[in-house]
This record gives sequence, C-alpha cells and structure tokens, in this order.
Amino acid sequence: MSEKDRKDEEEQWETEEFIFGVSNIDNGESDWEEPLQQNIIPQEEWEAEEHIVGVSNVEDDGGIDWEQISGQDYVPEREEEWETEDYIAGVPNIEFHERPIYILRIERNNIPEEQEEIKEEQEEIKIEFETEEHVVGVSNLTEDDIIPERVIEYDTIEEEEFSEELINTDDDIIPKERETLVNNKMEKPNINVPNFRERIMEQIKMITTSIDCADKQKKIILSKSEEILDKHISRAENGEIIIKRDTNIKSHAGAIIYAVILSNEDLPRITGKKLSILVDTYYTSIPKIYKRWYKDLAPRLDYSFKDAQLGRSRKIFSLYFFELLNNAEIDLQSLISHLENFDVSKIVLRLREIFIGAEKQLTQKENIFLEHLTEREIKKYKDMGANYSDTFDKYFSDLIEIVKMLILSNKSHITIKAEFIISDFAKYLMSKNINMFLKESSLAKEIGRIVDFLKNSKYSNFFPIPTRTGQTLYSEDETNNLKKRIIGNRIKLYVMKYIYNGKYFDIISKIPYCEDCLYEKLEINSSFPRIISKEFHHKGDKYETYTVEDLYGLFLSNRGNPFFLRDLIRKMEREFVVVKCGVHHILLHSTHFNNFKKLINWENLPSYFFYKDIFELPAEIIHALIMICVDNIPLDKIVSESFRKDKSEIRERKDKVKVYILEFLKKRFFIDFLYGGICPICGEFNSKDHLPGFEYSHLYKLKELSMEDRIRRENNSISKLFESKSCIEILRELKKRHHIGCFMCHNCHFVIHEDLSNIEEIYDDKDILKKVLEDNKSTFIQYKLNLIYNKELTRDPLDIDIRITRTFIKYFFTIFKISEEKGLVTSSELANKMGVKSGAVNLFFNTRKEILEKYGKINYGKGKTQTVYYMNSKGKEIVKLMFYFKNYYQNF
Repeated sequence: MSEKDRKDEEEQWETEEFIFGVSNIDNGESDWEEPLQQNIIPQEEWEAEEHIVGVSNVEDDGGIDWEQISGQDYVPEREEEWETEDYIAGVPNIEFHERPIYILRIERNNIPEEQEEIKEEQEEIKIEFETEEHVVGVSNLTEDDIIPERVIEYDTIEEEEFSEELINTDDDIIPKERETLVNNKMEKPNINVPNFRERIMEQIKMITTSIDCADKQKKIILSKSEEILDKHISRAENGEIIIKRDTNIKSHAGAIIYAVILSNEDLPRITGKKLSILVDTYYTSIPKIYKRWYKDLAPRLDYSFKDAQLGRSRKIFSLYFFELLNNAEIDLQSLISHLENFDVSKIVLRLREIFIGAEKQLTQKENIFLEHLTEREIKKYKDMGANYSDTFDKYFSDLIEIVKMLILSNKSHITIKAEFIISDFAKYLMSKNINMFLKESSLAKEIGRIVDFLKNSKYSNFFPIPTRTGQTLYSEDETNNLKKRIIGNRIKLYVMKYIYNGKYFDIISKIPYCEDCLYEKLEINSSFPRIISKEFHHKGDKYETYTVEDLYGLFLSNRGNPFFLRDLIRKMEREFVVVKCGVHHILLHSTHFNNFKKLINWENLPSYFFYKDIFELPAEIIHALIMICVDNIPLDKIVSESFRKDKSEIRERKDKVKVYILEFLKKRFFIDFLYGGICPICGEFNSKDHLPGFEYSHLYKLKELSMEDRIRRENNSISKLFESKSCIEILRELKKRHHIGCFMCHNCHFVIHEDLSNIEEIYDDKDILKKVLEDNKSTFIQYKLNLIYNKELTRDPLDIDIRITRTFIKYFFTIFKISEEKGLVTSSELANKMGVKSGAVNLFFNTRKEILEKYGKINYGKGKTQTVYYMNSKGKEIVKLMFYFKNYYQNF
C-alpha cells in the first residue's frame, strides 16, 4: 500500500464508524489483514487499556486454565465466521488461532469535532448491524431470549431494546477523558439551539398527546420528561456535553419520553420503534439517542442484559464457579450431598463485596479471576450490583446453580454412559426457575456455549460423554436398543448398589445379592453377578415395574434432571422396593402356586396318610382333589370383589384356576422325571419350593429355524402345550427340532440368553466382567448336556379317561359317611341322601363302575333286593384325604 493510500485510509478511519477497522458501510471487498495489522497495540499499552477482545498477560496460578481461555479470544480471518452462533461478542467457543490479534479500540479524541456529534442519519444503525451476527457491541441473543421481570404486552418497550449500539460509545469513556474531550472542542456555546428547552417541551407535549394512555399517566410523562430535560440542559451548561445546532428536536423529545417510560413502572409500555413512528423518524433513532444522552439521567427499572453484553464474562465466571464447586474424586452420591450442602448465597454475597464493596481483601484466585474481566465488564457488574440488587443476586445464583447442575448432570450421565442433552437440561432448569432471565431456547444456547468453553479448558476429561442439543427419541432401531440395554443395566446396577444405603450390595465381592439366595445358601446364585436375573420387587400393593426397559424409559422422561438417580432411589425406597433374584421374585408373584402350594408340593400332610406324594395318587383322585381345593378356598383368593356376585364369572374363574394347578403339576412332574427335581444348570433350585421359577429354554432361535418349523413352534407354544396336552404328548412335542431345549430355573435361563456384545460397556470392574463371562460359559455347557432327547414316559400321572365332576365327589362323600355308620349303603339310602331317584344312582355308577370298584364294592340286587355299596380301606383313605383338603381350604 502506498503512502498516499495509507493516509487516505487513515482519514476514512477517522470519519467512519468502524469495527476492527472494517467500515459498517458496504464498500465491497475489504482488505482485512492490513487494517488489523495497522492497529496492533504495543504490549505495554495493551496492558493498560480496556479492550473488548484481548488476551491478558496475567500468568495462571495453577488453578484456572486462563491461558486456555485467552487462546479462544481471536479475530476470525473470514467475515463469515462471525455469522455463526458459536460466538459471544466476537469470542469463538471452539476454534483456536496460533497467536492472539490485538485490536486498537476507537478513540473519540482522534475524530474531528464536526464528527463527534454524529448526525441522525449517521447514528442510525444499519440493518445489517441489527442482527445477532455482529462482531462487537451486538448481543448474540435475540428479542425472544430475555425473560422480562414483569409481564410485558406485545409490542412493548423490551422489544426495541434488542437493537444494540457499539460498545465503544461515549459511555465507555471515563469522566476525566470526557471532560478533556469536551474542553478541547468548546469553540461554540454548549447549547447552540435557540429556545432549545421550549422547543423540546413543545414536542414532548405533542408526542404525549398522541400516546394512548390515561390523563394521569400523561401528566407523569410530562413532569418526568421536564425533569430529565432540565438535567440534560444542566450537563450542557456545566460543560459536560455540547448541544449542537443540527440536533434533531423531535428525536430528542421522543428519547426523553422513552427514558421516562423505561424508568417508571406505572406507565404504558411503548417501544422505541413505536415512539419513532409517532415522531416520524428512523425507527432506531430514539433508542440510539436514549442510550447516548439520557440513559444515565433516568435509570431504567429493569437491568438491560442486551446492553450489558455479558456473554464473554459468563463463560469466565462459569469456569471460576466450576473450580469452586467441582470435586471429581468422590462418587456421585457423595458429590450430590457435597453440592446440596454448598451455600450458593455465600458466593453471591462475596461477589457483591468484590464488585461494590468499599474496602475488600481479595484472595490470589479472586485477583487472577478479576484480571480476566475487562474494565467495561466490571463496570457493568458494579452497576448491576449497586442499582439492581435483586437482579444481581438472581443472575449469579442462577449461574452458580447452572454450573452446579452441570457438574451433577455430567457425573450422572458418565455413570450410566448416556448422552447429555442440553435442551432437556435447560427444560429442567426452567421448571426450577433457574434461567438467568433467559427464555428456554436461549438458555439452552447459552448452556451449550458454557459447556463448550469448559470442555475446551484443562477440565476436558470431565466431559467425555457426547453432548447434543436435540432430544433422543425412543425408537426400536438397533442403535437405540443397544443404548437401552447399556444405560438401563447401568442404572439397574447403580440402584442396587446404593438403595437403602447399600443394603443389597456386598462391598467385598462387589455384587448385589438376593437375601433369599443368601438365606438358602445358594452359592452360584450368590457368588456370580447375574445382574440380568436380579430384579426389583414391591413389598406394597404397587404395580409399577423396574425392568431394564422401564429404567431406560424413566431416564428418557427425566434425563434433564441432574438428580435423576438420587430421585429414582428415593422413589423406590418410598415404595418399599426390594432386590430379588428372578426365581424368588417370580415366587412372590405366583398367587395360585402360593395358594395351592400345599396340594402341588404335597406339603406338611399328616403322617397317618399313606400317600407321601401327590403323584402316588391315581390321576382321577388328583383331579378330584384339585376341584375340592378350588371349590372350597375363599372367593376373595381367586375372584375379584366386583365379580363375586356373578355365578358364571365365578365358575369360569374356578375352571381357569384348576388349569393353572394342572400346569404346575405337569411342570413339576417333568422336572422330577427328567432332572431329579432340581435345576440341571445350577443345581440349586428345586421343583417343590421354586416351581414357578422354572422355565423352558429353546436351543434354536426362531431365525435359525425354517419357516415351517417357526409356524409349528408358534402354533404349539409351550404354554399351549401345558394347557391342553397330556404329559406324554408334551414330551413328544419337546423332542422335535423346533422345540428342543431344557427345563431350568429362571436365573440360569436368563444367563444363557444374556447378550454379551458390548458387555464391557455395562461392567466397569474387570473382575466382575470376568465372572460374568465365566458364569455364562459354564451355564451354557450344562445346558447343552441336559437337552431333551431320549427320555420316554411309561405313564402319565395326570391322564384320565373319565371326567371327574362335583357329583362324583358328592357320591364318594355320601357313601363314606353312611358306610362309617352302617358298614354298607343301599341304593335307596344313597338316593335319599343325594336327593335323587334310585334309578339315577344305578345309572351314575353303571358308567363309572371301574372307578368305584377301585375304592369299594358293589353288590347288585335282584328283584326286590337292593344294590349295596361298600367302601374299602383304600377308598376310606382317599375320602379322608379329600375331607382333609376340603377343611384346610375352607379355613384358608
């Protein structure tokens, strides 16, 4: 560049509003590099000046990684980089330049006098500077970002506040500099407008008349406007400012009214834009003039964050609070207790002392921290603390809470290996009224910038989990299923470790245990993790479940809550949830097995009975006993109260219960017949005490079978087989390829089908992971050794040729009672007791002759001789057994 060109550019610099040497007037392509290099400040001058963007030369004390912060404060090489939301007041969040670029701030005393009082059209901010992509002086927040402190109607004053001016205005010049500046320029009278006061007041009255409000409000506007005008004139008379000849009277009148509205609560909320329309001037003129001349004469009611430009300092504060609060060495539960007991108000009080205290002793860390705030930022925080104390307290309380919640939330997400979703986190904060006066979408953006800033500090290892702004939707795709399995299982492990202060967790073996397994001294089910088969059970009348899928779903609906894991544990404790292995959990929910366990397991029968197990009984007697037990148990045990008056419902329900009992008996018979009554895998659960906890595990998965075999398996499911087939028919089906498998306990069944892919993502402890793999391997070996192949049944203990009815049982009872008195029963006596004709008795026994002859004798009469029925010793034993179960369940 020639010397002449350089001088021409310097002259242009002195007359235009520049930002970093770039004109705000679109003059085509600009040479960025040379203006930047022309305006580099020597280091010694840099240390003394106030800078918008710069790098402090203060060395770190080893605490805060301020060098990392400084490395982010640079000027992008391309103008487009400023047009992203990754910048706050020109400070990028992520990228780094190799060296800082120091920029010369605009000095007003370098500008000729005639340019100091810029004409109205020059004061107007160009449309391109009214967007959020500004380099300096324009917030990256929009009009939708700020939450007003009081309810604002549409088209209110706050709407106009988002039109921002450059940071480097006369307000940024310290009083002594301003005084020198004015004195150097005072060649004309300070008020160069004839009848200035009268003309301004005349315009104020005209504008006030056109404002739609009550007369009382108009009087307030007039009186307050007059006070502000007198203060403005007084400043000119004292030589502090110059009121120039070409001052726009109407715009100044509108700006004074604007100042009155901003500083008084009981006035209509009118935007600067609307006032500009009333005054018939450019729509940004009034806010511009207000900020330049009248803002200090009538402090606004609400603190203007848009004007304060605190984005850069928020990130520095966040790092400062992060170091005060974080303790990465302790576990999540301890960290929650630590931060809950942390007194946020003390930090806020200390900040108030630092910024507005008359005398203060600063710590070394506080000194270092303050040196990384610009003079302008410190000035803004002093103003907030001195004039807007409630705003100061909430702003910093919210920021501290956000950092605290970030620490907890990040620790929680790391614990369960889940993504941290900023939008969900912001939603949770908003629900707790933690918002820094921002709306939800803007709060999410600000949190994203804070997170990026902290992740790029020396604490990057604290943020290893991916962070996203969007919501993860629940879906059934493979990726989400993997997340569900990992996150759900890690939540499950965490809860089992900490619920009831670690009641179910062995700190030596590092394994959650089932108390029933320990009580029964089940070694395998207690010494191996088997987390897949451990479950949560409600002691009370609760029906909500806490499976892996349920826990993952609860997390999705509460993922913004930093206290999710703590709150989940408290919720489960309130519901009296206990930890059980799968087998013992199934036992607790097996109502019909528990109700009829005495019959199914032949449990605690008197020693005088000849039969020591139910399978020693004839099949028809087993069916008769099932009917007797179901018919005599109290109705509340099998039928809900709403159906107890409906006879058809009661009959239907009883029939279903009889089928359930038969299914239990069939299962028990197979386990006894095939495996000696114990789980063939672990050898620890038996068919009598843990029968509901036994399941059938197929060898082949559906995808490994032909289409025909899949259809056969679906049409003949295990449940259908046990409901409708005899034991011989069931075994025949189980030996077919599509049904080949093995009966085993629920715990071993789950171990066999445990998904070992990404298993290391679930277990952090290598020793525990080793045990999981060892258990899975040995379980599968035992499984393959116990598949159903060559077993054959010689008898079916439950198969009958004649259907057992309630009438059959009634005849047995009647014959027994009469024969106990007389030794024999005639057909007429039996008919009389049964309430039927003698022919009906003969007809009934003609079809059941073989059954009756097992338990007694029939002497058929001839002519007038009656038929006589006898009960033998075996029959008497059977009937006594029937009476025993009838009486037991009548008193159940």
